[in-house]
Amino acid sequence: MSAPAARIFCKVGELAGAELELSGEAVLGRDPESTLMLPSAGISARHARIFWDPDEGAYFVEDLESRNGTEVDGEAIGAPERLEGLQVVTFARRHDFLFQGPELYAGRRPAADAAPEPQATLREGTLAASGWDPLPAALGDAEPPGARKPSAGTEGTLAEELAPALPTALARDEVESSGREGPRADSDAV
Repeated sequence: MSAPAARIFCKVGELAGAELELSGEAVLGRDPESTLMLPSAGISARHARIFWDPDEGAYFVEDLESRNGTEVDGEAIGAPERLEGLQVVTFARRHDFLFQGPELYAGRRPAADAAPEPQATLREGTLAASGWDPLPAALGDAEPPGARKPSAGTEGTLAEELAPALPTALARDEVESSGREGPRADSDAV
């Protein structure tokens, strides 16, 4: 069985916008010869490898003895780790990439001869440059209203980027579910 298409991409932080369509094997690292070059001081020249294992029928990620390691869903890996669905792969303990497995990615890619569907509500920072929504609809608008946008050069995890907006979003949900008013956010604060 040939490798089905999958995707890995970074949405926030210093490497925001880095993405790669997978169809077999890819090496990620700082080396210009890498399949996906990740220009960050914390990334090793040959940091990690993502590959399709036909016997298992799945993609795996393997750390290539990098200095700062590779994690899957927050757990450091020492051996090749199977990737499924929408898992977070972290390189050098600070660059979070979302793996979009074949089961989710196959139906999201436009046909080669089909014109991309227009996006009705594109916002700054979305990854819709190719004309299609990279995430399932339920996850496509997961950013809470009023969340601050990461600035250029910002480093950190998605949780760190969204942390200032979470108390406001949670307070709003509390009011809606209980009928009583929770703490108010300053209308001038972002």
